[in-house]
Amino acid sequence: MYEPERHQMVSTMRQLKEWGLLNPAGGAISVRASDDRMVISTTGSASRRHWRISNADHIVLDMDGEIVEQTAGLGVSGTPLHLALYRMLPQAGAILHAHAPHSLVFASLGREVPSVTARCDALSDIPCLAADDHRIKREYRDNPRPLVIPAGMIQRPEVAVINLLHYEPLALRHIAPRSGELAYHAIAFTLYRHGVIVVARDIDEAVDALFRVEESAECALRQAALTGGAIHSNRLFRSGA
Repeated sequence: MYEPERHQMVSTMRQLKEWGLLNPAGGAISVRASDDRMVISTTGSASRRHWRISNADHIVLDMDGEIVEQTAGLGVSGTPLHLALYRMLPQAGAILHAHAPHSLVFASLGREVPSVTARCDALSDIPCLAADDHRIKREYRDNPRPLVIPAGMIQRPEVAVINLLHYEPLALRHIAPRSGELAYHAIAFTLYRHGVIVVARDIDEAVDALFRVEESAECALRQAALTGGAIHSNRLFRSGA
């Protein structure tokens, strides 16, 4: 099912890998295939396959996470967040998650990526949604409790709990109110210690936004190196000023 969508997803991830925005530590791509279906990359595509994937390395799910068509493994651990974003953002047509090197630096500190370039201004500063995954996993292992995990994703409750009970509510609070922005541009945010997520109307728009975020993150880090730690979002830097 959905061969054209699968083909574009494979091509996109190969290009992102070539451009240094995707690594085998993780990542994901999904598209809204219809009003009630999503195609998403499968677990292991990054770590085990090193993104050497084919059209078969995706799974089709309904918007509750139930399996519609399975041609390889199960959906990635972030499947609940992808599903939640499609439900809360009706215009969303594609989602990219990448461990891109420069934005990941900001995510590792729980800091927003500042917009320091003209190309990133449309997206504004990129917020970080913060959940202490290390603590959450430890507490769940020490005190496990029942979770309703979508059938179409890897069944690891200590991982699913982060998305279901922490990141989904954070997205509902901070990202859902921005739904109207998708009529004009993508919406991007980072997850604490876990990389960047871009939500857009289609894959091409998502890729463009990912480049904008990563470009701004790289420039901000280089600014800090040149200025002794200061980052200037929208003013000229004057030495000693």
